[in-house]
Amino acid sequence: MPAKTKKKLRWPKEVQAAIDYGIDIAALIANLKRTPAQRIRRHQIALNTLEKLQGAKMKKALKRPIDKADAARRLETIKALRKSKNK
Repeated sequence: MPAKTKKKLRWPKEVQAAIDYGIDIAALIANLKRTPAQRIRRHQIALNTLEKLQGAKMKKALKRPIDKADAARRLETIKALRKSKNK
């Protein structure tokens, strides 16, 4: 039985440019094989996960002891930014 040979795909120049830029074409093609409902469901799962991670990050930040000097520097920075915005 002859060995299977892989054909090298030749992409259109626009697709090749996307690949060279770092776009994962295989993931894009796999996603396009899903129905719109499946894609929305996967997107919602990813969004929910992101929100949970952001919530956990905020909880951790709130538990961290406050450095008063650092807080004062940040407050002054915010005030300066607001002042420069209003000019």
